[in-house]
Amino acid sequence: MSADQIDWQRFPHQAWPKMQSPPQIDGVVDQAEWLTASQLGPMKVSQDGVDDGIGREVFVAYDQDNLYIAFRFNRPATALKPFSPSATGRFDHTIDADMVEIMFSPDLDFDHSYAFWLYPNGAYGEALAQRGKVSSWNCDWQQKTRLTKSGWEGELAILFKAFGLDGPPSSEKLWGFDIVDNRKTPFKLLAHWSYRGQLWHGYENFGRIRFDPRVPAVRLTQASELGNGQLGVEFVLANATGSDVHVSTDIQLFKRKDGLQGGPKSYYTNLESGMSHDSQAEFTKDVNLEDQVKFARGFYEPVPDAIAKPSAHVQQNMRHSLGFRAPGKTGEYMVAYRILQDQQTVSSGITLFRVQPPLALKLEPYWLKSQVIRVIADLDKVDRQTDALAKLTIENENGDILSQSEATVKADALVQSMLVSTKGLKPDYYRVRMKLLDQAGQLIVQNTQPIHKPQTPVWLGNDFGNRTVVPKPWTPIKADSRGHVSMWGRSYDLSSVWPSTVTTNGKSVLPEPVRLLVTSDQKLLDWQVKQLDLQSTNPGRAVYQVQLHNSHADIAGTMTIDFDGMVWYDLKLTFSDSSLDLDSVVLDIPVAAEYAQLFGRHKFHRDPVIHPRQPVADRNGHAGRVLDSLMPFTPYLWLGDENAGMGWTAEAPIDWHNENPNACLQIVPASSGGQPARMRIHMVDSKLTIEKPMRLAFGLQATPIRAMPEHQTLNIFQKNGVYADEKIFTQLQKAGCKTIVFYYSWRGNSKTEMGGTPERPVDPAQQKQLKEAVEMAHKHGFKVIMFTGWGVNATSPNWQQFSYELGKYPIQNKGWGTFAQASAPNGAYVDFMAYGHADLAREYKVDGVLWDSTSNLAPDCNLLTGNAWVDREGHVRQKYPVLATRDLYRRIYNIYKSEERTDGIIYNHGGSLWPINVYADLLNRGEGRPMVAPTILDGWHGSLHEFRSEYSGIPFGVQFTGENNDFARLPMRVSTHLSVFLLQGGYPKEYSHYATHWSYQYKDRPIMALWQIFDDLPYDQHVKATYYFQNQPIVDLSNDQLLASSFVSGDRKRAIVVISNLHTDPADNVTAKLNFDVMGLKGNAFQIHDAMLRKPLDAQQGTLQLDIQAQRYRILKVQAK
Repeated sequence: MSADQIDWQRFPHQAWPKMQSPPQIDGVVDQAEWLTASQLGPMKVSQDGVDDGIGREVFVAYDQDNLYIAFRFNRPATALKPFSPSATGRFDHTIDADMVEIMFSPDLDFDHSYAFWLYPNGAYGEALAQRGKVSSWNCDWQQKTRLTKSGWEGELAILFKAFGLDGPPSSEKLWGFDIVDNRKTPFKLLAHWSYRGQLWHGYENFGRIRFDPRVPAVRLTQASELGNGQLGVEFVLANATGSDVHVSTDIQLFKRKDGLQGGPKSYYTNLESGMSHDSQAEFTKDVNLEDQVKFARGFYEPVPDAIAKPSAHVQQNMRHSLGFRAPGKTGEYMVAYRILQDQQTVSSGITLFRVQPPLALKLEPYWLKSQVIRVIADLDKVDRQTDALAKLTIENENGDILSQSEATVKADALVQSMLVSTKGLKPDYYRVRMKLLDQAGQLIVQNTQPIHKPQTPVWLGNDFGNRTVVPKPWTPIKADSRGHVSMWGRSYDLSSVWPSTVTTNGKSVLPEPVRLLVTSDQKLLDWQVKQLDLQSTNPGRAVYQVQLHNSHADIAGTMTIDFDGMVWYDLKLTFSDSSLDLDSVVLDIPVAAEYAQLFGRHKFHRDPVIHPRQPVADRNGHAGRVLDSLMPFTPYLWLGDENAGMGWTAEAPIDWHNENPNACLQIVPASSGGQPARMRIHMVDSKLTIEKPMRLAFGLQATPIRAMPEHQTLNIFQKNGVYADEKIFTQLQKAGCKTIVFYYSWRGNSKTEMGGTPERPVDPAQQKQLKEAVEMAHKHGFKVIMFTGWGVNATSPNWQQFSYELGKYPIQNKGWGTFAQASAPNGAYVDFMAYGHADLAREYKVDGVLWDSTSNLAPDCNLLTGNAWVDREGHVRQKYPVLATRDLYRRIYNIYKSEERTDGIIYNHGGSLWPINVYADLLNRGEGRPMVAPTILDGWHGSLHEFRSEYSGIPFGVQFTGENNDFARLPMRVSTHLSVFLLQGGYPKEYSHYATHWSYQYKDRPIMALWQIFDDLPYDQHVKATYYFQNQPIVDLSNDQLLASSFVSGDRKRAIVVISNLHTDPADNVTAKLNFDVMGLKGNAFQIHDAMLRKPLDAQQGTLQLDIQAQRYRILKVQAK
């Protein structure tokens, strides 16, 4: 089957008609003005690609100078007014507000795309879209918007000159195109014309458009339920071409099959599940796409007589309707349509909609831990005037009621959520029934849904990763009855419950005690320790029962200290009277000025209950330098430097009361008068009367958290797939490779079953392939680590059966055939992952893991798994699963470090939650802003303070490995990144690239050269590293804008010296004097080579002249003669 016969079933196609009279761009979408424009039809919600029925219209056309777009976006009835930025005019970056985004890829060149965005208040922006936005590009375009009774609408005109064209391209030229309703309120939602799932940068999945003056306007005006059991599909052709046109059509309606035959997913999510990362570039190839489309369409069957295949002759300046009506019951429907003119596509695609029953039931089973089914009933079609009684039952095949619950349903409720217990149910098929009864007990409506309870999985409750109490490099914890606790590198005095002294790395980091400042009636409450009982202790953990008391209130609960130095407080503030008036509650954490040089944090939390948009700091709040800052909640704050520091963490602002949520966290820099720096956690910042106990849940942890890995482990090679290739392995062995990553194909898809995430392969041939590949890698001396994280494989039976206990809530499609995961205290993901990795380590001899984004935590909101909390007003609020994810990482670390393997490699693409990140050897911060900025200093806000606090890992005990983004063709490349990374002795892993020569040039990728350069030291625990920020005169430079670091071998006879130029101007003829004594080198005379170019340099007593290109470095090899 040819590409044009299959592509349209993945990417919608639309030929844009030429307008004779341009519309007036005034923001009023006048039907008369847009009568000869095409209408794109329903948009696809990114969750599953199905129209959500909210109502969106998009009109498109062009003329000789401009392309034109108009849109009308309806909004939810409870949030009709969209959220806009506070300012208008041009924005060079997107703002966290409701917006429409429009994207073009001329000539299907997806690496050179264009993005335009527009907000309800008329604010706008544009950028080049090269797998990330290049906001420095601007163009002039017209745009207007306005609010409407049901939402908002707008119009825009973009000159073809913006794309470097004098007019429209020829009618044969295809462009990529998408328009997105990017809604931030009342909750995040993306609705696209072309389904991209959660893969925002999957530009290959854009729809296809062309500009043709000969085509009529094609308006898809109806593809939905009409009411009274009828479905309607209608297209309207409007001919303004100046001559008659003749089109052929093929429009057909399909229904998703009932029950198991219809599968667990919709059409587009089946396509998405069938896609792996390395097949993305091939996804437009008909052989691959044809298989995926055939698979996805196999879950649908034709609706009898719902087909239209007429030819249509449309006279000039006339309109013609096509389509049909058909009876339809509840279910999911697919409209497949093709409208051709002279064998060329005018309009084609697949759109989906659903018909809900009067009492539509959504079942969310929690079989494993909570043992309940959450049933969500849609009451929109239920006609009632008063409150009603909902009765929910689970029945067996004979109709016997095995479990039941009931609840009152308010007359104005549109949705009802209820729980029903599954305890005691054996694996079998059941019916879930909901009845709605009026006040007289008469039945209003009922509905049933079948459900199957699966067998309990073998992995539930396993102890893999828990068999090791204290892994290396940590040491057993020591705790006494007085609250004195010590562990690797640190000692805490907790005799006052809050730390009064903390010693870390031999440094005293607390100049005064940590205090919880509780003010009531304008008086600071004075606390006395009433209880400090060591309840339990083992080498890995000590637990104290504690109580603080005063005449008004008590603070009591547990204080748990782990071997990695985390002190976790789970306390409650109670009171003797019926209530307690609070003025403020502030946790004050002082940090000695000597060490409080850097500030780090995780990303700010947007809590939909209190933040209508993405929160911003009231004052400063940027990671890096310690500045006076007021910020919204984030689950991690840190003050310190590479020698010592203190971190604070919490999963949510549980029971906090903040008049200004954007200022609940405060950083106070050290003063010149000797006052220490401070982290202040404002749990209550304005008057509050509490009538229930207030929970105090947070952690404190001194840094460094662990010893740095003893050996350098950065010589990593990654190639998609699982491969046993003697030629590749021999080549890598000669180059100095140490570790192989089997990446992405391992995740599996509908065509291959190379494991799930992290399940073993199902197919025996693939089991054999994996074992042989690992065995061959080991023969060449390589360790093998495998990709994990980035969601749970959508094709996994475990996901299909236990998705709500493995995944983030609400369920989130993450693209690449996965759904977002969530570690949770009452969930199953941690057990699932531990069992899978233990199996891979034991049965396949896999040596480790490459975590992808799992520790870069996003909040979850699921009370049933323990990842949510309820505030005083009854709102269910989000939590960051910090503790559960720590548990996950600790268990996987133990599996590869001490249980199934003893010398494994843990490589983590994570965020800045260091209490989690330390359970890895290497950290990569991924592809964020510093990796895609136009220049180095743009990426790092003008200095490397943010790099030190957020990326480097040295303050915490983890090696940093840089990002290799060369595949994305962004301005920042490996050759540019290395100017920063090498200053810390770090460099990226290599992706499928076998360099045979290398240099400092922009397009060179000298990673394999760096393997050999650093191996020559060797780079291990005996190396003496002197970093650029330590202000040691290791190199005297005539250009004071340059930075230098040195790395001296354990025998002190060899060194690597890195000199970097982070600026956009070259540094020519720089005099560099290497101070060998300061570096720690031993010897009377030394040879100096350019390590990259492999040639000697002319140096007199350590002084030489260097030219360093803009945003580059020189790497020197020094050796005693």
